[in-house]
Amino acid sequence: MPSIRPSFEEINAEILRLTELATQVIEVGAMGNNNRRAIEVQVTVLKERLSHDKVYDFYGEDAPDYDLNILEAALDAALYLRGEFSDETLSEGWEDLVI
Repeated sequence: MPSIRPSFEEINAEILRLTELATQVIEVGAMGNNNRRAIEVQVTVLKERLSHDKVYDFYGEDAPDYDLNILEAALDAALYLRGEFSDETLSEGWEDLVI
């Protein structure tokens, strides 16, 4: 099944929604993951339209502030841009963490 990439408008709407959620979610989760930082990284990936390879360049194991949770969030955003993310939107995954 071919992937359907999100439109420019859908990406911008997701950026706005994620930006709103970043201030509403639990900052640090039970596993010690910084949820707000992960959302901020997703917004950056969407705004900059970063490719999968660029995500690894900026957030991969060689990054000075490497964090697996941040890398995974960034990769999810790159998959979303390619139309290959498993959920409809990135923000859906964060809505359960709103406080």
